Amino acid sequence: MRMAIILLCNAAFLAGEDKMFIEPRGRGHRDIALEMTKAIVKECPRKISITQNREDADYRLAITPGATTLYRRDGGVEQIFGVRFMVSRLAKRLCEYLGP
Repeated sequence: MRMAIILLCNAAFLAGEDKMFIEPRGRGHRDIALEMTKAIVKECPRKISITQNREDADYRLAITPGATTLYRRDGGVEQIFGVRFMVSRLAKRLCEYLGP
């Protein structure tokens, strides 16, 4: 998976896509951050890519039990997504929000 993320980051740099860092988050045996990474790559591969470099990211996604928050590079809140979510539905809403 790391190699795939690195390749995505390089492709994003060349294509001028926005880069996103997803805060590590697990729940028991479930790695929600990894599931979200896969869902975003599937839903909007040409709009946004995932990076492991927090400082290099244009956006940061923090997934918490209460809500999921999308932060801008400067640390300001860009969007707060609802309390209940399915990973695939949240990825779709995120891609719709970030636009074409």
